[in-house]
Parts: sequence; C-alpha cells; structure tokens
Amino acid sequence: MPTAELRYFYEAMNSNSLRHLRGQLLREAITLLLFASLMLQSATAVAPDWWTTSSVFKAGATADDYAVANLGQLKNMASNAAQELDDNLPS
Repeated sequence: MPTAELRYFYEAMNSNSLRHLRGQLLREAITLLLFASLMLQSATAVAPDWWTTSSVFKAGATADDYAVANLGQLKNMASNAAQELDDNLPS
C-alpha cells in the first residue's frame, strides 16, 4: 500500500495543473520584484540639472504635486527637453 500512495503523490506533484500553478506563482513573484525595484528607484529619483538651468523650477516655490498643468507649461517643458537633447546628443 505505501507504494500506491507514493505513486499517487508523485503523479500529483508532476501533473500539469501543478506545473501551471508553479509557473503562475513564478510570474507573480517576478512581477512583484520588478514593481518593488521600480518603486525603490523612483523613491530616490532626482531632477535633471537642466531643469534648474532652464527655469523649470521656481526658486523658493513650494511643491504642489496635485496642481493642474496647462498646455503652455507642457510646451515649455517639451521645448526645453528638446533643446537639451539637441545640445548634448551627438548628431
């Protein structure tokens, strides 16, 4: 009898449903690790130097992370970013 029980256990451990479950758990673990690494990276992010030289930040202004940005501000940021890329990237 012990051999029949061991055979049943072995077959259950090698079944396709268990392989699928292991694969799903592996995908979820990898996704969690990637998400955690991105969160840690963004927590230590600093602004690029050109933001201070091109007046993106106002001196002495307090952060207002939930303020609405208008189209003019977006165009200003995009044109400053394009100018920075033109200046620093090889042609």
